[in-house]
Amino acid sequence: MVRSKAALIEHGKGEEWTEEEIESTADLKNNQHKTWLHIGQLVKDTSAKLKQASESDHCAEVSASKKVADAKLAKDFQAVLKEFQKAQRLAAERETTYTPFVPQAVPPSRYLPQ
Repeated sequence: MVRSKAALIEHGKGEEWTEEEIESTADLKNNQHKTWLHIGQLVKDTSAKLKQASESDHCAEVSASKKVADAKLAKDFQAVLKEFQKAQRLAAERETTYTPFVPQAVPPSRYLPQ
């Protein structure tokens, strides 16, 4: 967390953001990083199991319908993974340009009842 917090301050956010905003953002970035690592591991595990299923379809006497189902599952997984990676890249691009809205003090209005 300290690294993320230091990076935010280093990128000039220390002057623009409150300590709470920096702390919260650092926590969110760390949680996001952990989640992406976990998803990466799930992708590796799933890919390995799909490859194993494909190999077992070629080695053993397996029905044609199972072979087709396994191939469709692998194809669908690749398509979903590709879409997820697009969304992940877009999120990373947006994150680099994002600056949170910090409301300024609103001057009192003469038109509001006192």
